This record gives sequence, structure tokens and C-alpha cells, in this order.
Amino acid sequence: MEWLHASHSLDEVMPYNAYIQLKQELKYTLQQKDVCIIEVLAGFEKKWTLEPGMALSLFKHLIINREVIVDMNQTISLENSTDEVVSEIINRDFSTKGVL
Repeated sequence: MEWLHASHSLDEVMPYNAYIQLKQELKYTLQQKDVCIIEVLAGFEKKWTLEPGMALSLFKHLIINREVIVDMNQTISLENSTDEVVSEIINRDFSTKGVL
């Protein structure tokens, strides 16, 4: 749980419009099935030319802000596939929910 808290206020380190766009894009990207989280994050950083670790920080930010729902009673392994880790994605910006 501690590794999440550093990413709570990620919206303060980038322009708001970029923050909103990247959040939405990562939530969409996390809907891929049978792809390990680390591959999704690496591909996301490459696509958006982000600094190394930024996609992981954004992923943690989405978890701590309950926009990506995971089972906090289970160890979160970045080697696991998206469908093993992510149980639900909340789309707050459009007030809808997407269940995986």
C-alpha cells in the first residue's frame, strides 16, 4: 500500500489537460487482455514518449484514486496480466463504469 501513496497527487506534476488525456488513455490501454502490466506500461511510455517510470506512477495514481480497481488483499505483480490484476476501470470523467 505504501508504494501507492507517492502517486496520489500526480496531477500536480504535469499540465492538467495532459494529465486528463494520459489518464483516459492508460485506462483504455489497461483493458487489453492477456498482456502483462509491465508490457502495457512500457508500451504506453513509448507511445506517449514519457520519462521512464511515468506510466507506473500514473497506474499507481489511478489505483489510489480508485479509478482502477484492484484487489488490495492480493500482491500486485507487474508480471501478471491486466485481467489478473485489474478488476474494474472507473471512468469518472464521463460518469460511466467499465467492468472487465
